[in-house]
Amino acid sequence: MRTPRQQRARRGQWMARAAIASISALFLFGIVAGSASRCTAPSSPTGERFAIEITVTPGAEEARLRQRLADAPEDIGTMMALADLLNNTGRGIEAVHLYEQAIRLRPDDPALRLAFGRTLLRYGYFTDAELQLRRAHELDATDPAPLFFLGQLYESRSPPDLERAREMYEQAAQAASDTPYGRLARQRLDALR
Repeated sequence: MRTPRQQRARRGQWMARAAIASISALFLFGIVAGSASRCTAPSSPTGERFAIEITVTPGAEEARLRQRLADAPEDIGTMMALADLLNNTGRGIEAVHLYEQAIRLRPDDPALRLAFGRTLLRYGYFTDAELQLRRAHELDATDPAPLFFLGQLYESRSPPDLERAREMYEQAAQAASDTPYGRLARQRLDALR
């Protein structure tokens, strides 16, 4: 039987080994990624090879999108790409301005309303999210996604409104049971029973 001191020493050895293994794995990943970025592939009918380089990083992509937006301030595609990037990198609050700007340009676009509603939901702005998701559903009643996210919204509130969540999930499942959001809605209904 080992004493607590011996157990801590042994645990420390394992922690050191795990740290070394992690660093080695990262180093190996860097080597593999570096060599993969130098791969070549035929990309023309003549068989001429072009180097494939992986150069996109979130910071570089953000700078590129911001420049494109500066050059074309009403380019909704660029606006949405930048808003998605900001949202996916944990800066959804920065994305809100872009969503608002895009909606001013295209107020009747259900995809914009849905994306904006999802961002607001993610950051806990339930009242504003509900407004955007309801408007997305009004604009495209065949899309089950706004209904699914309304269900998520009602489940996320404090206290949760499970009855309204079930209603939204049922509507989403009925609207398009063979779509991903229809199936997700069915799963949530099963979980709430």
